Amino acid sequence: MSDMLTNFRFELRFGLEQTMILFANELKFIGMPPADIGFAPADQMQKAFNRRVHPTHGIFKTLSSYFGTPNNWKIEDGRVIPEFMTDEYLNTMNFMKKLYDEKLINSDFPLTSKEVQRDRFIRGEAGVLIGSMTDVQRLAIEARAINPDADFTLVNRIKGPYGYKVWSIPNFNGLYLFSKKMIPTEEDLRDALRFFDRTMDRDVANLMKYGFEGRHYRTENGMVILPEETSQLRVNEVNPLYSLMIADISNPNLMEVAQKEHLTQIAEQLSKDNEAFLVDDPTVRLSSPTYDEKSAELSTIISDATYNYILGRIDAHGFRQEVERWKQSGGQAVIREFEEALSRR
Repeated sequence: MSDMLTNFRFELRFGLEQTMILFANELKFIGMPPADIGFAPADQMQKAFNRRVHPTHGIFKTLSSYFGTPNNWKIEDGRVIPEFMTDEYLNTMNFMKKLYDEKLINSDFPLTSKEVQRDRFIRGEAGVLIGSMTDVQRLAIEARAINPDADFTLVNRIKGPYGYKVWSIPNFNGLYLFSKKMIPTEEDLRDALRFFDRTMDRDVANLMKYGFEGRHYRTENGMVILPEETSQLRVNEVNPLYSLMIADISNPNLMEVAQKEHLTQIAEQLSKDNEAFLVDDPTVRLSSPTYDEKSAELSTIISDATYNYILGRIDAHGFRQEVERWKQSGGQAVIREFEEALSRR
């Protein structure tokens, strides 16, 4: 894994359905099938991405999952251990520092927004983007508007020292808040809820999911066909409605799809494959009042320390000092409260 990734110039993001989105054009340039990317000789990957792609960005946590770092926390013999106090986290920092020192990632990567990363990938200034699989169809459409020959592919299995690993994220699909000022009475609230109730009906659910038959999709034998040629229309006109849906695969009124866009179909297959090697956060079902109150402050301490280590501003001793500051700022209390909650289960 190390040799392969060291020779990438790449763009990284962390998403719910994590995968590696690649410019297939680059793989064709060196005659490499996408399925072989995990076993690519280092000099071949260097040849492709050094010639064709400018230095881009890295997000630490994405690589960290590949290195076997726990998903935020680790439970061992009744003890709750933060991810940044594990060897795997340190190994990832050292690997990222190597990428930075060898100028395989640009110097301002900690400060570059996701929007800028995404834009550079679309424009072909980055050859690899690690992000959400569900975004690949939209990325491909936007890239082809700039370069009609742009071609993407997906790779989800990146083998690290402990095999295949990808972090899971709790399956919370957002929430809706209702303003008491704008919706002052129970009857007003019921009116608002009737809208969401209506979205579960067959006609509205399929409209919000697929659009208008004949414009965005067609049907064959009672099943939906999503043609490639109407993909742009669906992205522009149908996708914005998806955020208002309160149920998707759990709604029996939705029509089944017989044919999807090629990239969407691959994304769904790989998303299902990811379920075989998910790594859960073991503290999701534990409670810590201190964590609820101070999680943002504590996270900033470690995030800053991690990037300062990668950038060479502090050494291992300096990082350990920041971990001690994290403990004194409330981190030790978080550990204690999680362990107490664990003992009650």
